[in-house]
Amino acid sequence: MDAQESLRTLRARIDGIDAELVALFVERMKLSGQVAAVKGAARLPVLDEARERAVADRAAELAGEAYRDEASRLMRTVMSLSRERQNRLLSPEREVNP
Repeated sequence: MDAQESLRTLRARIDGIDAELVALFVERMKLSGQVAAVKGAARLPVLDEARERAVADRAAELAGEAYRDEASRLMRTVMSLSRERQNRLLSPEREVNP
């Protein structure tokens, strides 16, 4: 197998993983919208620092030593996007729509 064929094979596998990641991300964002509805009804703040720290720490633990920092950064980025969505959903001019 030459380099070009190896790259095509590896990239095809990455494309499949990316599709799975996007599907999981969409599912997570939908759940985040539901969380926003609960937080809004209970008048709770969007940001929960302890929860976010625990999620990032768990991701680091699950990833293991080799990918610890990257997994933590990934989850912090995902949580930041979730917070942005929740804030948009809870803004006065929008109806909460998970």
